[in-house]
Amino acid sequence: MESSVSAIVGHVSQNKLVTDKQQAYHEGHFTELLLVHLSEIWKTAIDTNKVVAVAFDDLRKAFGWVSHAILLHKLTSQLGIQGNLLSWLTNYLTDRTHFSVVNGLHSTVLNVTCGILQGSVLGPALFALYSNDIPSALASGSVFLYADDTTVYCIGVTADNTVTLSEINSWCLEHSNTSFCKVRSYAIDEKTAHWATKFCVY
Repeated sequence: MESSVSAIVGHVSQNKLVTDKQQAYHEGHFTELLLVHLSEIWKTAIDTNKVVAVAFDDLRKAFGWVSHAILLHKLTSQLGIQGNLLSWLTNYLTDRTHFSVVNGLHSTVLNVTCGILQGSVLGPALFALYSNDIPSALASGSVFLYADDTTVYCIGVTADNTVTLSEINSWCLEHSNTSFCKVRSYAIDEKTAHWATKFCVY
């Protein structure tokens, strides 16, 4: 499985198919570096009398709602994965079932059409590719991702990231029929940094 992950990462890296906004699962990229990078951007804006609106979004059960059909479509149409590697990934993701057993009684067997294992070697890489097009789905604001944590910010004389959050939420609904949650939003200027609201979008 590790060789398959290496093949996927090598393919998308060599062909520069992964967004530079996704900081996880890249060699030499750490949360500390992303924090420093964003802090410098925001500090520069504040020093020039701009306002920064920032929202930290935690995708709800991110690895669990990945659609197998959408993922396979992205792997072929957006990332150009084909041949034996695609066949192996298709076999890995499809024709899975699950059921529960309680006191010796079996539930109905259901097909598994979404979800990837978070603790697996392959799971994090597949999730990064699945969410690779989030930045291109935004017409406003800026975004950086670290695995399933998303940081959205807008900079201006007055700043409001409501539109950008709605765009991310639309992406989530289109790709998983769910919205994100645990959004913490801040507005920061040269005089104050104040807590806005914790909320769920849609």
